Amino acid sequence: MRLLDSAYVGAAGIGPVGLVLCWPRYGQDQTMHVLSPDAPSVRTLEEFSRLAGIERAFRDDKSACFGIERVRLTSPARLGCLLLGIAMARCSWSPWPHA
Repeated sequence: MRLLDSAYVGAAGIGPVGLVLCWPRYGQDQTMHVLSPDAPSVRTLEEFSRLAGIERAFRDDKSACFGIERVRLTSPARLGCLLLGIAMARCSWSPWPHA
């Protein structure tokens, strides 16, 4: 893993920004390159990994698994109820105590 705290990006030299570079051989399951306005750290990588997981789950719920795009809800309240149901299903949540 490499942590660079003074990286400049693009031909315009935008920066300085924090840059975290990580490859599979350093304990990650995939290659990740994260730009951040904050100082680079292991926590930056952990936060990005968590957010990427949330994004993947939402993408799966939206198209592959639950098909939100096919539902065609127009009411924000009903869409909120559907998303709550999906979140509960993902967490295997149950309101009843386990016996």
